[in-house]
Amino acid sequence: MLREEYLKLKEDRQHGNLLMPYVWYRSSMPEYYTNYPVHWHDEFEIIMIKKGKMSFNIDLKTIVVSEGDLVIIKPRVLHGFGQYNNIPAESNTMVFSLSMMNSQVTDACSMKYLTPLLEGKLDFPTVIHPSDVCYKNISNCFYNMKKIYHDADSFFELNIKSELFKMFYYLFKEYCTEYSSTPGSNSEATTIKKIIEYIQNNYQQTITIAALAEVAGLSEHYLMRYFKSYMGITCVDYINEYRLNIATHLLAETDYPVGIIAEKCGITNASYFNRLFKKTYGITPKEYRRKKHS
Repeated sequence: MLREEYLKLKEDRQHGNLLMPYVWYRSSMPEYYTNYPVHWHDEFEIIMIKKGKMSFNIDLKTIVVSEGDLVIIKPRVLHGFGQYNNIPAESNTMVFSLSMMNSQVTDACSMKYLTPLLEGKLDFPTVIHPSDVCYKNISNCFYNMKKIYHDADSFFELNIKSELFKMFYYLFKEYCTEYSSTPGSNSEATTIKKIIEYIQNNYQQTITIAALAEVAGLSEHYLMRYFKSYMGITCVDYINEYRLNIATHLLAETDYPVGIIAEKCGITNASYFNRLFKKTYGITPKEYRRKKHS
């Protein structure tokens, strides 16, 4: 089902596999998409900005990052990203579970570093800039892991883990601080999670402001102001954005007719779907599909 295949507030799709919970992604905007809706997952995520600028929404705060910056997304933190001022951008993303670093037997690494990090007692900065201490060491580990992963030579799993431990050594040594609360646990983030989770579960159907207000425990009027103040866009725009991101995936990865894709995304009017898609991406759904398959 599509729900298991693509975008989610809490992503249920598996990053890597049980034996190797580790994977790489490449993003290019606007080639792939212009915006990736806010979501969260249990894995660690590190993003290298290769080109241009990107705008991130991380735990309901907006930051702008530039070429060379490393963005660190800790487990269970709300995050989304997109183009900044329509500037083309490229990035490489590494997503992995900290479980691959944990020992089955409790040791010093688990007790002093990894467990407190997962519990929200320790923290890293959200962005590491090229001018920062240890940036070169950390970025070298990042790119070493990328090459090792894609080459997949004999014993590559051991090599990746060795580089991962080395990278965390530099992160803990130079950047680690105590953190006063669990990531993503503030009341605003919790409320936003409830709203977006409802959208994720019901995007294929009609979604009303009244239903979202009930989920959030807010009045309809306050909900609209509340959502926009933290997310930077209206509820309606977010729902459309969410649906269109799913549509781009289906256009690129399936042979479904455009009308069927519109319905699967919760938009029953094909003409409206086409207008909305072109307004967002500058081309029609059919043109997008041809471009992705060329």
